[in-house]
Amino acid sequence: MMKTHIFEILESRSLRVYWLAKHTGISEQLLSKYKNKKIENTALINSYKIAKALGGTIDDLIDEEIKILNLKHTK
Repeated sequence: MMKTHIFEILESRSLRVYWLAKHTGISEQLLSKYKNKKIENTALINSYKIAKALGGTIDDLIDEEIKILNLKHTK
């Protein structure tokens, strides 16, 4: 399971799931499922929309530990 920082970023900016839904076009219901871990991985297009709404990149959303693991597997 990939850990993302989406909801930590929202909280640090005092933003709510509703705000993210409005800025990404992703339903609040789907975002809540991501938040409550009922869906383990976001679709790539949704990750892009979320990163864009938050003013960052997909890379900013991914846990550093996962990035390190992915680098080890590509060698």
